[in-house]
Amino acid sequence: SPTIETDLRVVAQPLAVDRLDHALRALAAGLADHPADQMPDIVGACLIADTVTLILTHPCPTPPAPWISDQLTWSLPGDLPLPEPDGCLAPLPTLVAVGSQPGTHLLLDLERLGLLAITGDPGRAGDLLRYLTVELACNTWSDHVEVTIAGFDATETEQLIAIGGDRIDAAASTPAAIDRIRRRAHQVVQSLDHLGASDPLTGRITDLAADAWMPQVLVVNNPTPAEIAALETLDGDLAANGRCAVAVATPAASNTGAPSW
Repeated sequence: SPTIETDLRVVAQPLAVDRLDHALRALAAGLADHPADQMPDIVGACLIADTVTLILTHPCPTPPAPWISDQLTWSLPGDLPLPEPDGCLAPLPTLVAVGSQPGTHLLLDLERLGLLAITGDPGRAGDLLRYLTVELACNTWSDHVEVTIAGFDATETEQLIAIGGDRIDAAASTPAAIDRIRRRAHQVVQSLDHLGASDPLTGRITDLAADAWMPQVLVVNNPTPAEIAALETLDGDLAANGRCAVAVATPAASNTGAPSW
């Protein structure tokens, strides 16, 4: 819709988006020969003009040039040139913007979070869910992401599918979609064990059976109490497994009057 497109233009300034996409793919190329214990655990990113800063869960002092390490961040100043990544997959295809001010954007990696529960006003939570869905459908670095939506009304569902093209589909039911995500996570964990990959991020970076690590994201709006219970169980499973090429975004249980998780 025109409103969604206007919001996207405000949040995603074209030059900054190109810089971020280029930086992420060049990062993957630079990390391809790093051992597993020197891979960063990235939870998000901050984009200030053309400077890209990756947010880590713990220090990792061995970034590839020209990235600069500083405790829990890897930064790439906007004036530094980057090599061409020669077709590398984007390593963080589920990176989405969750907050912006002029020239500054905060992004989170949904795959690393597993389940993102959005608190606050239910109407605004639904707006953010729709925005995140459109981002995943439009971001140039969201390589091969598949987004399943559930709990939206018929008009919203039709609009999101029209925007998303091949990247977005609608679930027959929310419980069925939750079960599908759980099965996908279990399959990925088994594949990691079989192939000896530490996680999907490393698999994408090293191009080890890369097609096995393409993320599936479930976006659930207006969950019922029974669906909230199923999401609580799924949240526990995803937290235990770590990165497993799936992610879920939904309003927090407290938004519906149920206990938050």
